[in-house]
Amino acid sequence: MNLDYFFTEALAAQLHAGLRGALVKKIHQPRADLLIIHLWNGRAEQPLELSIANGAVYLGIMSSKYRNPMQPPRFCQLLRAHLHRLTRISMLGFDRRVGLFFESREGVPMCLVLDLFGRHANMLLYAADNRVVDQLRRTVIPTQACHNSWRK
Repeated sequence: MNLDYFFTEALAAQLHAGLRGALVKKIHQPRADLLIIHLWNGRAEQPLELSIANGAVYLGIMSSKYRNPMQPPRFCQLLRAHLHRLTRISMLGFDRRVGLFFESREGVPMCLVLDLFGRHANMLLYAADNRVVDQLRRTVIPTQACHNSWRK
């Protein structure tokens, strides 16, 4: 699937409308390039899939079944420790970067950024001070932070 800016913007707006305020129930990483965040929106559990696989870069509510590894990967463990409530989903800048804004259990804001750039796709976790906490693919150097998007 090839995501362009306008499709990604519409998708982010639709996901924001349906998932804003949802609690993180579970986080799984069945593959090195796939993350599934199970969100409870008060009515039902919604599995939000985030993929940065070559040729299959996407995000959306999916119902696919995956086998999980016995030991969760390091990035998955980090997200489990820091993400509690989804506060917002929005585009960052004028490119295919989507920010998923969360709060931790302590109320600390965190931002999971999806760079949806084909084979250079990546997921990065930012702290409120725009410091990169960690990234899924370590070969790509982060170029931009969440900049002023925290205040929206």
